[in-house]
Amino acid sequence: MTQRGRKSAESTSLVCVYGDVFGVTVRQPPPSTLSDEEAGIWCAVVGRMPADWFGAENLPLLTQYVRHSVRSNRVAQLIDAEERCAEIDIDRYGKLLALQTKESAALSSLATKMRLSQQSSYDQGKKIAKTNHNRPWE
Repeated sequence: MTQRGRKSAESTSLVCVYGDVFGVTVRQPPPSTLSDEEAGIWCAVVGRMPADWFGAENLPLLTQYVRHSVRSNRVAQLIDAEERCAEIDIDRYGKLLALQTKESAALSSLATKMRLSQQSSYDQGKKIAKTNHNRPWE
């Protein structure tokens, strides 16, 4: 629970917990196990969200998300190459499409779990997008 009322100068003067240094939240750097392409996607995703969005508990999910993203792009390139061939190998083409479906499902699931997708910012009951704006009368 947080302290109620005004915060003392002492309690806000120096914060150094889970990536907060001197009151400034530091964004999570990509793990060294990721390739350059994966690290680029990591930085794009982390840079798009608020600085404190990804806690330590979400880092394995984010790692898998960027890996699936790169693999999905590679499968799409293979599908494009297969479609450019004069004669399409139906078996290979079908396997590639099945791989693309699996990668898309994995990306969708991980994005929803980490609240990155548009669905997670949409209220299904009210059918309007959630906003962070305060109403003028509040």
